[in-house]
Amino acid sequence: MLAWELSIAVQLMEVPDEGGFMRVKRFIASLTAVCGVATMTVLGAAPAAQADSSCWEPLCSSIINHSTLGVYIAQDWCWSGTTGSSRTEDPYCSSSSERKWLNPGAGTAMGEDWDTFRVDAGYCYKVQFNLPYDTWTQYYNQSGTSTHRWVKVEDHANAYIKAQKYGSCP
Repeated sequence: MLAWELSIAVQLMEVPDEGGFMRVKRFIASLTAVCGVATMTVLGAAPAAQADSSCWEPLCSSIINHSTLGVYIAQDWCWSGTTGSSRTEDPYCSSSSERKWLNPGAGTAMGEDWDTFRVDAGYCYKVQFNLPYDTWTQYYNQSGTSTHRWVKVEDHANAYIKAQKYGSCP
């Protein structure tokens, strides 16, 4: 709010007259509307959850690879579930669903939305999940199997791939 608008607001609230209460009430309603418009102008409207490459910070999911091997990641998770949920089905939702390898030591770019990573067949991954309200470590053991497993990373969550090992858990 600009200084002159604040000055007018104080003057309006100090004016004692019959309509003073209504004037203050109208002013507060107008002020609320102005603040709402200003906030939307500066921050923009929050979009619905998306299955594409963009998202609205700080609600983006991120995947960070702290392991010594690459990790295969994808933008889309086509099913319901929460962070850490996993499935063996491929999460191919649409032809626009991008995938890529995340090299050791790399992370997904800020402002991009990567919703899932793949635990390769025959491997066990150690993963730490961070949400605003919780942190935990989980193992995904595909040792001795010939199928991959895809793991969900919700918007606003971070997944840190801590380690990978073939044949047993790290």
